[in-house]
Amino acid sequence: MTDLTQGDLIAALDKNHTSPELVRVLKVLGIAEADLEPHPWDKLGGRLVESKERGFQLEFTDEGKHRKLSYHDVGEGPWVLVQVFLRSGVDGGRRYSGQLPYGITFDMTREALAKTLGAPATSKPIVETWQKDGHRVLVNFDRASGSIKSVGLQVPTGDE
Repeated sequence: MTDLTQGDLIAALDKNHTSPELVRVLKVLGIAEADLEPHPWDKLGGRLVESKERGFQLEFTDEGKHRKLSYHDVGEGPWVLVQVFLRSGVDGGRRYSGQLPYGITFDMTREALAKTLGAPATSKPIVETWQKDGHRVLVNFDRASGSIKSVGLQVPTGDE
């Protein structure tokens, strides 16, 4: 499906949509700025692009909301990539077919994840998180089967 490497999404995280790193990701995924929909949970400055057919969701925030800028009209962009979810298809929809970050695969167990990523920073029944390279890695599990449901990358919120 894609020729994104596992490092491409990591490199694009916390960058705005005009940066070379995020331009590459959006181009490979076939996403234009016009495809960014208003985020349903963010009244001002959030954007979202989701493809259930391709198993991913990218979440953006307006750069003026994300960083302190001297003058900026929030809601007009540029758009900073703040969260990525890559779905396994366990709960319906299609499986993301590109490479996952940090050597993760959708068939890993919790034990295999800990071997690959180290001990998680937090562990709950349906999600484990790790701190890596200035961002958070989240692995969500299906409650019934225990299988990986999605792998996420997230920019820290500032209160961490």
